[in-house]
Amino acid sequence: MAGPDVFGLARALKAADGSVEEHADLAALAAHVASGAPLPNLVFVTVSSAPGEDVVPATRAVAHQTLDMVRAWLAEDRFAEARLVLVTRGAMATEDGVDPRDLAAAPVWGLVRSAQAENPDRFVLLDVDGGEESLALAHQAVSTGEPQVAVRGAEMLVPRLGSGAARGVLTPPADAEAWRLEASGTGTLEGLALATATDATGELGEHEVRVAVRATGLNFRDVLISLGMYPGEAMMGGEGAGVVVATGPGVTSLAVGDRVMGLWEGGFGPLAVVDHRTLVRIPDGWSFTEAASVPVVFVTALYALRELAGLRRGESLLVHAAAGGVG
Repeated sequence: MAGPDVFGLARALKAADGSVEEHADLAALAAHVASGAPLPNLVFVTVSSAPGEDVVPATRAVAHQTLDMVRAWLAEDRFAEARLVLVTRGAMATEDGVDPRDLAAAPVWGLVRSAQAENPDRFVLLDVDGGEESLALAHQAVSTGEPQVAVRGAEMLVPRLGSGAARGVLTPPADAEAWRLEASGTGTLEGLALATATDATGELGEHEVRVAVRATGLNFRDVLISLGMYPGEAMMGGEGAGVVVATGPGVTSLAVGDRVMGLWEGGFGPLAVVDHRTLVRIPDGWSFTEAASVPVVFVTALYALRELAGLRRGESLLVHAAAGGVG
């Protein structure tokens, strides 16, 4: 046990296993091991915010404290064969409608999950309810080998995917041959709806093809449209991949059955009508998913480098790795 025993955890661990030792922090534990003492298999540390503390600064403080602890644990070679158990109290909501008791400590779980992914078997997340019954099960819960455990009373809970009744699922309009995902104008993601797309099944015009959509790309523009923050009129679903199922007058570069990818409008649905001049055939070996992720990013780069920057053959280019979402 390292760090202050703010939960009464050390007392509970000693009751379950009398061999528990307490140390002020990880540095003290490292010095103890360096003196020749054996390294325990499990090292428990408590992570919490102070009662009554403002959530925002408390969250920042707890996150920095945890990050420093994780880094110190990984930097100390003597700890390589042990697991660090980070214990929170009510930082996780295990039931619908129940908010976390220690909201400031909740982000610790996301931070440590990332550390677990990068360093398997080095960290354990344990959330207790603070009662004597749950504290008494702390050692047993960690001994299950689960990387993430919540204890509520005498019950141990672990995260699992499970089937359940779907709530708030969007359903296509009845008897609609084609539909698309559209923003309702409410300015929220909850306002998204599946609307009938009659234009996707109508007669094709000059240069148009009808594409059976197999995958679409989702980017920041779609988010802005859904939130009502995009200038002018626009539809979500601006890029994707699929199969040509019909061609209009003047289309000579594509034929029915071609696998294509490119730019279009209203592509979040089963069908899209597209100007064939904004499509290309999907390279052999590419999946629809891979193809759907390519058009916007490459067209953006082409436009930026050739049209805006005027880049020419033989010139040097510095690409900044931290350019961000629009770089």
